[in-house]
Amino acid sequence: MTADGAHLAASRYQEDKRAPGHRSIWGSWYDADSTKWGFACCKSSSRTGPGCVPLESDAESVAAAAAAADAKAKEAAQLEWRPREGFETPEGFVVHASKYMAANWVRWLRDGTLAACAEKLDPEAQKVILADASAKEATRGVRVFCERLSSMEVPKDLSRQLEEFCSCIGAREYGQANKAYIEIVMGSRKWQGDVPYLVEGNRNGPAVVQSVAERLNKTNKNPLDEAGIRDHAVLLRRLLKVCQAVLPNAEPSKNCG
Repeated sequence: MTADGAHLAASRYQEDKRAPGHRSIWGSWYDADSTKWGFACCKSSSRTGPGCVPLESDAESVAAAAAAADAKAKEAAQLEWRPREGFETPEGFVVHASKYMAANWVRWLRDGTLAACAEKLDPEAQKVILADASAKEATRGVRVFCERLSSMEVPKDLSRQLEEFCSCIGAREYGQANKAYIEIVMGSRKWQGDVPYLVEGNRNGPAVVQSVAERLNKTNKNPLDEAGIRDHAVLLRRLLKVCQAVLPNAEPSKNCG
């Protein structure tokens, strides 16, 4: 500062700004042998010498900034719920809903929201949904799941069932969502209760019923298996539990156990 109170410039060079072709700023390194300042990234004391990284053209810089902004916008879009009416196909809606649930699982874990809401869950459920590994596994599974949906490899009937499942979660009708999930996983498999007794009063009735149900289930194909997404679809149950924990329905009867 001068006698009249004016501030002097700290340097005749522009500070804290990287020079083109360098990863660090000028003056970030000092060469004691030559008593010169330089760049820490390449240990060069030549301010006007060649850089250590390729120069990025204006077009490349603009493209990189646009790509970064686009990625940020997509990430933000995944965290916001969009209703079914905003999509042309069931597959598009299910892809969005699945990514929404997976992305928010990670977000709610990081900001502590899930930990605060999971206190009412049983210890085993807490252990799963509060585990970072579980959230990452769900994210990976949803990615594969969505790829199959986007490529139309999933049967239409299954897509509609998944659409119902996701719509119920969006409406916080978790009990109905759980029913839809069971139908998705079971497919056309038979419960023993669906098979009538062949002979009333026959002591072998239960054994016969079990045998018939097992035989029918061996021949019935499940759309999840045909689409190759059974291992990934079961993650939907965890996503349901996460959403219900953070966004429960005010009416207890509409939540699932």
